Amino acid sequence: MNLAPATLSNAAGLLLVGQALAADPTPGRDGAPSGIGTLNDVGPLVPWDGGDNLVNTYTIPSTDPHRSLTIINYTIKGQHAMDEGFVLRFGRLRADGRVELITYGEGNAALQSTATGVLWRSRVAQVWTENAPAIFAAALRGRR
Repeated sequence: MNLAPATLSNAAGLLLVGQALAADPTPGRDGAPSGIGTLNDVGPLVPWDGGDNLVNTYTIPSTDPHRSLTIINYTIKGQHAMDEGFVLRFGRLRADGRVELITYGEGNAALQSTATGVLWRSRVAQVWTENAPAIFAAALRGRR
């Protein structure tokens, strides 16, 4: 979870965070998500992955006034270091009016196993945590 700046608050801030997520759905080279999926490359994750990690990026609208649209990056088996899995992201409006960026992920790669996952989880968290300020900056630009 990453907390947006206080200037991105309430329903207006939530909408802007959702729009920024849709404009930049991965930390790599990407196009806008769609209901049928958009092929995106999240870029290098580990030294031996060749630099390309492909995902299909989807958007799902929200009917919950406390949640932005949802972005799902579905990793493509054989074309992503994490094998088959997903990262799901959305903005959520807290009771205090602040917006938080929520990120969930699951996968079945050997790197994510019980034995080696402890080495990998911090890197995954770092990738998405480093991406959050870019989402918030884009949302703030949308306020103008």
